Amino acid sequence: MFNISLPRLPSLKGLVGSAGPAVKLPTVEIHDVETAAEKRPRTLKHLLRANHANHSVIYREGRARNGTAELLGAAYMFGASAEQMNEIYDKESEQLEPWRDSPGEISRHDWRDFLGKREYQRAFVDFFEDQLVQYSYDWKKMLDDFLFSGDEPLINNFVAGIGHPLVHLSYAYELKSRTLAIEALALNCCYHNFLHKYLDEPKYTRPSANPTSSLTEIFERVAADKRFDNLFDGPGGANIESVFDHAEEAILEHWNSWQMGSSGRNSGGPTSPTATSSPPPSSTTTPQATPTPSPRPSLTAQFAEAQKLATILLLAKSSSGDRKRRYDFYLSSLLNTTHALRVLLPLIPARWHGPLLRQWLLFALSIFIAQLRPPLRTPSTTEEELVAELEDGRGWHDVGNCVLKGRYSGDVAYVSVLRSFQAAGQTWREDRRFYLASAVRFATEFDGWGGFGRVGGDEEAKIHTRSRAASVVVGDASGMASTADGGGSPYVGGIGISIGGGGGAVSGGGVTGGGANVSSSAGGRTRKGSVTQGRTEEWVGSLTATAPPVLEEEEGLGFPGFPFSGGLRSASGGTAMSASAASAVSANPSGLGASVASIHPEPVRRANRTRKSSSAAERERRRKSGSASSGSASSESVSRR
Repeated sequence: MFNISLPRLPSLKGLVGSAGPAVKLPTVEIHDVETAAEKRPRTLKHLLRANHANHSVIYREGRARNGTAELLGAAYMFGASAEQMNEIYDKESEQLEPWRDSPGEISRHDWRDFLGKREYQRAFVDFFEDQLVQYSYDWKKMLDDFLFSGDEPLINNFVAGIGHPLVHLSYAYELKSRTLAIEALALNCCYHNFLHKYLDEPKYTRPSANPTSSLTEIFERVAADKRFDNLFDGPGGANIESVFDHAEEAILEHWNSWQMGSSGRNSGGPTSPTATSSPPPSSTTTPQATPTPSPRPSLTAQFAEAQKLATILLLAKSSSGDRKRRYDFYLSSLLNTTHALRVLLPLIPARWHGPLLRQWLLFALSIFIAQLRPPLRTPSTTEEELVAELEDGRGWHDVGNCVLKGRYSGDVAYVSVLRSFQAAGQTWREDRRFYLASAVRFATEFDGWGGFGRVGGDEEAKIHTRSRAASVVVGDASGMASTADGGGSPYVGGIGISIGGGGGAVSGGGVTGGGANVSSSAGGRTRKGSVTQGRTEEWVGSLTATAPPVLEEEEGLGFPGFPFSGGLRSASGGTAMSASAASAVSANPSGLGASVASIHPEPVRRANRTRKSSSAAERERRRKSGSASSGSASSESVSRR
């Protein structure tokens, strides 16, 4: 006898604000920078206020958004000093734009009429600052009312703008910053688009003939669905909305096939298939009972699967119109938005967990199709391969060096990806080596963003990729080995340097030579640069090499600046140069530049030191302006105009 399972309408619980399954995770560490007395959090607070007072949240005619707050927040989590955060702010300020007046003002009775109109960004910020006064500066109460109330709550559209409002909102909660809360609301209102209707209107939630609780299976089905063939000539952000113009029925069919899990914490694994169990053999001739399916995985396990799936999609680089096979900018947003959800889910009402994950799934599917459905995994991105390639001595300390001192330390999307890996490794203890290996792979291979398509791709890559100028070319550093102290130890984001031309060399025996040519081997290629004699004072670093930390399993110790219970700890924070090399340096000071370049994981020039020093008074004036303006909405509005 056959048992026929009829299609079931997915439960509407959790979709319209009612009770439903929840993601059960501990709250991330909250940093109250608004009230902290220490220098680091105080510096971050003042810089966030200065950025808010002086720079628009969207610029370049709406094509770019101000990511300074996220860049500063991520750097702070990785342990950036007050001086490093000041440098980040100064560098970012060079490309940002001042506020411009909006065409008109916005009030409580008509603010929804301006949703999606980016030219009203100034008016939205003023509006929410005025509302904050009405809420007696209780920014969380204000967020609750605007995010979760009404027939079309704003929370159902926070993936608009490639997920930037969602990421900004997560930093508002994580740093307890009302300044960032206002900016997140303004960003969401400016980027507001059509995606909200799929969550707001029940008619788009339909029964599925082929339901599944596996997100990976849904993406595999989409990858094989010929209805998405030949929709676009190339990848790019413009395709995201077009997906719904050309194949709305198909994408909604796959979206509705996802069955949300139970509220239990560990009923099933993140990627475990829904298997069936057979009853024990019976000696009677009575027909056996129908096999009972195993419990559906919990919503927590499904969220874990979402983070792992986003990681695999990002790491499995495909050509997708990019000759250089660079990492896909739009796929990075899938990972960064899962990190934002990781921060937000324990802090918001449980009834909204399901809608947020369904919103993310719809967003992820549209990005996946818009980017021409890149491979879900390649032989080099299986979990086993990633963990196997993690060499002894590489750890989160090295990843932190890339965030704070690397060539792309000023690229907000790059830094956000590494921050997402860090937090995922802290959250999913059993997968911490997987996320560390992913961070190492990404940090060492990254060489600018791709995924913009053939037409205008180079221009878009320049807009979205931020790199520091360095006297030694850095990038695609896989396979590089440091020559410091003759050990050949690999460094994340490091450079394997051989000194030639000028007669200089670094080895266990010491340092010789003065001005020298520098070459590095990166993935079979040779890169050349120079270390100029007499300019050694501009190199960041000292005569202490950052030694590769030893990975140890230890309870209670974890990532720098991000403590947690259980994880990988850096057992060796650094080691001095060998005695022979140090004596050689003292005997031959002219070779100092070459030696520092060789032993530092990623040398970075501290340019224009005199100019920065002379601008200290101007920075102080800006920060005071930002701090004073945060006292009230009206005074802040005046200071920016």
